[in-house]
Amino acid sequence: MADNSKRLYEAMFLVDSADATGDWDGVLATIDNLMQRAAAEVKSVKKWDERRLCFEINGRRRGTYILVYFYAHPDSITGLERDMQLNDQILRGLVLRGEGVTEEKMAATTPADQAQIDAAAAARAAEEARAAEEARKAAAAGEAPPSEAPPAEPPAASESAEVASPAGTAVMDEPADGAGDESDKPATET
Repeated sequence: MADNSKRLYEAMFLVDSADATGDWDGVLATIDNLMQRAAAEVKSVKKWDERRLCFEINGRRRGTYILVYFYAHPDSITGLERDMQLNDQILRGLVLRGEGVTEEKMAATTPADQAQIDAAAAARAAEEARAAEEARKAAAAGEAPPSEAPPAEPPAASESAEVASPAGTAVMDEPADGAGDESDKPATET
């Protein structure tokens, strides 16, 4: 744990998106190097988001924001800010004192994390919709969906067949030759 002379700070680093996507480990190593030079105890490093910049910075139009929570001596912050300005990989940086920052806030979902969660949910929903559409088309064509077993064969036609009634009792069906009871025939007047 941090000793009493260290305070909690949060820093936001802006780096070129091409660097962040192409060499993420190198970007993290640069930030780690800056933190080591400031004798900081890093608690959390998260990719915040990747966005289009409002104006060009060093010829870059897109940037990736990285949020870092750390404990450091107040005297070392000036040196950290100077090192951020001198580093070519860091486009911009801001260090703020972390007053009121809780462990929950440090562990909170970032926009980049939320985008990944949303993309995974959208992919799952699209897959479920595709499967439902295939099942609907198969049902419309009279085929069994690929995930279900084919329906059982109907019983073979015979002179008479037993059919289960809704009450669960067996009922005799009419013979196949069409001959039925005399009671089934219409009554004739005489």
